[in-house]
Amino acid sequence: MITMKNITKSYQMGTQVVHALKGVDIHIHKGEFVAIMGPSGSGKSTLMYLLGGLDRPSSGQIQVGQLSIDALDENALAVYRRRTIGFIFQSFNLIASLSALDNVA
Repeated sequence: MITMKNITKSYQMGTQVVHALKGVDIHIHKGEFVAIMGPSGSGKSTLMYLLGGLDRPSSGQIQVGQLSIDALDENALAVYRRRTIGFIFQSFNLIASLSALDNVA
């Protein structure tokens, strides 16, 4: 089960605060298929980055199974990503100075 409770993600852009996500609650049960849809800028990628442990919420709780990933330190978060998450990015996210092999290693 995946649960997100009262998730907020805010970014500082100059003098303004941009709320990418505000008060999001999601409950996904084991075996359930979910589509995250919305217009550009609606927070879809931000939501996925939070679930994938690639970013942290400004506030709120994220639980995957019995694990509260919002409370993990960086080392535990790396283990979570390595053992639990499969992520396909919309863009390649390759490092130009590395070989193809080094980019996937």
